Amino acid sequence: MILKEIFIKGFKSFAEPVRLEISNRVTAIVGPNGSGKSNVVDAIRWVLGEQSMKEIRAQEREDVVFWGNEKKPPAQFAYVELVFENGNERVSIARELSRDGTGRYLLNGDVARLKDIRDFLMQHGYGKNPYSIIGQGQIDRIVSSTPENLRTMIEEIAGIGIYREKKKEALSKLETTQINLNRISDILFEMDKNRKSLYLKVKRAERYIEYSEKLETLKKEYFGGVYKIEKQRLSDMENYHSELNVSLKEKLRHLAQLEMEWSNLKDEFNQIDVEMESYTKTLEEFKTRENQLLEIKEKFSKKLSELENKYIEITTRVDMLNEETNTLKNRNEEIKLILAKILEELNEKEKVLSELEDEKSKIFTQYTEQEKEILKKKQEYEEIEKNLSKIHNEIIRLNENNQDIKHRLEMIQSQRVNKEDRKQELEDEISDLEKHLLDIVEKENELVKELESIKSSIEEYRKKKEEKSLLLEKLVKREKEVKAEIDVIKRQISEYQGFGYSIRKIFENKDIFDGLIDVVANLIDFDKSLSTAYEVLLGGAVQNVVVKTAEDGKKIIEFLKAGEYGRATFIPLDLIDSSFSEIKGVEKEEGFIGYAAKLVNVSKEYEALPYFLFGNDIIVKDIDNAIEIKRKYNIRSRIVTLDGELISGRGAMSGGRSKEDYANSIIARRVRLKTLEENIEQIEHEKENTENEISVINKEINELQNNMNIVREELATVSSRSLSSKRVLEELQKAYKEITNEISDLVKLEAEYNAKYEGNIARIEVLENQSKEFDEKRKNLQNSVNEFSKGLDEHRKKLEQLNESIATYRAEVKNLFERKLQYNAESDRINSRIEEIKDELINAKSVISKLEEDIDETKKFLLENEKELETLRNTSQELFSGIREKKAGKEEKLQKLEQLEKELRDQKTEIESIKERIHETEMRLQEISFRISNIPEEYRTPIDVEPEKLDELANEIKDLENKLKMLGAVDLTAIDEYKAIEQEYNELLKQKQDLEDAKKKLEELIEQTNAQAREQFLRVFNQINSAFRTYIENLFYGGTGGMRILDDGDILESGIEITISKAGKRVQRLQLLSGGEKALVGIALIMAMLEANKGVFYVLDEVDAPLDDYNSEKFRRLLEQEHSQFIVITHNKLIMEAGDIVHGVTMVDGISKILQVKMEEVTA
Repeated sequence: MILKEIFIKGFKSFAEPVRLEISNRVTAIVGPNGSGKSNVVDAIRWVLGEQSMKEIRAQEREDVVFWGNEKKPPAQFAYVELVFENGNERVSIARELSRDGTGRYLLNGDVARLKDIRDFLMQHGYGKNPYSIIGQGQIDRIVSSTPENLRTMIEEIAGIGIYREKKKEALSKLETTQINLNRISDILFEMDKNRKSLYLKVKRAERYIEYSEKLETLKKEYFGGVYKIEKQRLSDMENYHSELNVSLKEKLRHLAQLEMEWSNLKDEFNQIDVEMESYTKTLEEFKTRENQLLEIKEKFSKKLSELENKYIEITTRVDMLNEETNTLKNRNEEIKLILAKILEELNEKEKVLSELEDEKSKIFTQYTEQEKEILKKKQEYEEIEKNLSKIHNEIIRLNENNQDIKHRLEMIQSQRVNKEDRKQELEDEISDLEKHLLDIVEKENELVKELESIKSSIEEYRKKKEEKSLLLEKLVKREKEVKAEIDVIKRQISEYQGFGYSIRKIFENKDIFDGLIDVVANLIDFDKSLSTAYEVLLGGAVQNVVVKTAEDGKKIIEFLKAGEYGRATFIPLDLIDSSFSEIKGVEKEEGFIGYAAKLVNVSKEYEALPYFLFGNDIIVKDIDNAIEIKRKYNIRSRIVTLDGELISGRGAMSGGRSKEDYANSIIARRVRLKTLEENIEQIEHEKENTENEISVINKEINELQNNMNIVREELATVSSRSLSSKRVLEELQKAYKEITNEISDLVKLEAEYNAKYEGNIARIEVLENQSKEFDEKRKNLQNSVNEFSKGLDEHRKKLEQLNESIATYRAEVKNLFERKLQYNAESDRINSRIEEIKDELINAKSVISKLEEDIDETKKFLLENEKELETLRNTSQELFSGIREKKAGKEEKLQKLEQLEKELRDQKTEIESIKERIHETEMRLQEISFRISNIPEEYRTPIDVEPEKLDELANEIKDLENKLKMLGAVDLTAIDEYKAIEQEYNELLKQKQDLEDAKKKLEELIEQTNAQAREQFLRVFNQINSAFRTYIENLFYGGTGGMRILDDGDILESGIEITISKAGKRVQRLQLLSGGEKALVGIALIMAMLEANKGVFYVLDEVDAPLDDYNSEKFRRLLEQEHSQFIVITHNKLIMEAGDIVHGVTMVDGISKILQVKMEEVTA
């Protein structure tokens, strides 16, 4: 892809539209400083998505829009467009910003996001921050880049950014996957606990449903059998009732016939004589009265029957209510016992067994005593029969009660075992979780300490950085001050300030004097510690002018004379005496430092000068050493001390110092310059060290901050896990406490039932012993002994059953804590029902009392009626006797009449008997109908059941009802809830597996991406490195250079170092190269990168500034040899010659304009 043109409008100083045509190779942009050349570069940066205002030299976003001036109003928007040629296709990238801050990007005229443009550029060789725009400072930054930044540049050339983005995206997905995986694991953990808890409820609910269904089946069978039997009885009884009514009708019909016969006989008696008439009349009256009494009797008998029926009905209802009351009271007592026993502590098993053994011993003792008592109490046989019957009934009741208790104990023990298992599981879970929580807390504390340590380290490093930054500022300031002072001294030296007027005039005209060398002060050099000594020795000779020959000195003297510039002393090198002889033994003297002529440094061509100036002069440490040497050797040479005291050859001594003597001297100035130059080297060294230290500190701070972020993330994760674990621990501890309470309650209840069971067993044993005793009293001794043996066997079996019951004592514990509320509610309902029954019984008793009174009155009236009938019958007999006496002829009729009377009485008696049977039958019918009415409506379907099986069904129904009671409150919704949770649990397990598979694939993708990135990076790196070596060899004749990876272990994180070696020299650090050399190295690196990334265009903004003509020519030839696209901003004519197109930028009235420049004008 090739850049073809740049269009700018309203951007910075380009108020008017301008279009720059871009060559396929080199396009040069020239113009004076301030004309707007750099605004072209800023426009390219801006359109390519630069977000930093500093990079485009602006304060605010709106600063890029032309602000206007006196002649041109402000632009409403800034618009920059780059037009590329991609094969036969033209691609445009544009950016627009209005003055109100609204901006947009355009790709081929369509609005696009910056990300879309960056993706497009990345596909064509640009990175996120492309280095296609290279300025002078930027090349220096590239060359001076850290190894890591250099690696980043090569990564972008290699297109590693795509791999990094893929890796970043994969790592983000991996992190999200891990978070989801942790979340699902936590949910599964919590759900598994709920699932296990629900499982127990489900099992109870399933047993409840199983028992309920079985109970329903048994009830249908039992009540269906009872219904069929009772219906059959009702049918038989109704048939019998019908037969009795038929018989009653027949008897009544026969009675009517007899009464008719009796009436005929009565008519016959009417024909008897007058005397008989009175008897007859009396008999008729008696008969009438008898009929009346019989009617009254029948009426009151019927009333009595109705009252008795109602009495029976009410008394039956009272019995039922009493029975219900007793049942409710018994149940209430049972509930009270259960609720009371729940609160008691379980007796230890050993104590219970001990009590049972004692009870067993007592039973045997009582048995023996009872055996003896049986022999003595045979006379109590009848009483024994009654007692045996009572004992037998009580034993049956106690056995049934014990059977129920046994079932409950089994269930309680089963529940307790399950809960103890669950309690142990909870203890293990709590123990493991507490250990885990301790580890988490310890890890959390470690992370907090590590975080505080990192923060402390960061703060220390920041303080160090501030200290180093302050030191660096001081060093920079000191460097500037020293350099300024050096410049002043050098200027003083170059301008010969401090020298005589004649000297200054000589060197102002030095070009006319061929043999002129320099003044003595500028030709000699010595250690600055000797400066005072040399200052004294030289004296005014420092201003002596050294010339090559005496003729040269002569010419300069003539020049001074001619111009009357003053006098000067000259030292012609061809005339001076440079003889020198050492003084034997003086070198060994104390304080001897050296010969002055030998302690100075001069160029080889002026080596005779020191010997002329100083001869055999000696430099010693102090004045005492000087005096000692002078006296001892009496030498003719001068002796000078380090402090400037002088002993002349003839022995004169001079010394002392003025404050300004040395400070303003020429020698002091030279010494000061040397000191300053040393200082500047030291300052630069300290500055470099400080910068390196700051860089190291920054790197340490970044690493610490990265570590701090990692620690914070880990701390957040650990804290989250800690909170989650604490919540789980609290729930487990709560569950543990609840299950402990439940076990305690079940143990108490088990103790209560065992105590009750043992009490019943003891009572049964006592009753059975009593029964055996009573049986033995009925039988003879042998039978008594045999029965006693059988009784012992039965007792032994009972004891074995008791031992088995005790062994399984702790098996039936479950859900009693929940049932406590249920029993309380049931007790309240029972008490309420008892009160209702009491009210109903009071009303019933009142009705019964009234019925009893009515019945008694009715019976009393009937008794009186019967008495009156009896009296009438007796009187009738007397009358009949009188008639027989008076009417013997009528004996036959009378006998017949008596016979009829007797038949009438018999017939009426039979009728009464039939009516009584009818009444009894009606009572039985009411009882049967009542029993049928007690059968629930839904069970009134006749079923064939053997009568003897009904008792078995009733026992099974009672057993199932007891089991249902033992189950207590049951949550039937738990089954559906468990199914839903189980389904959700399995789905989450599948999701967890999917996430684990996804995590594995992401990890494989990351590894694959890393491998591809390393392979791509190495390929591009080797290509760039090879080209870089070639460019260095071309630019630095005889030199070598290259790049190396610092850490081969992880090349994507390792830095890259540039090494350069000039011809015949060792490898140098880039910082020690000159600015021009650094620029050439940067250019070589850019060119090498260019070869590895064909198709990218480059903007070079005055990168040739540090280059002299020699190196500029090298750069020009390099540009001409390249086949890539360059936009070069330059002031260098040599570089302009490389441009196919040259654009000139000028500014008119504050507005930048583009002019086409002719190369002949540039090169002219």
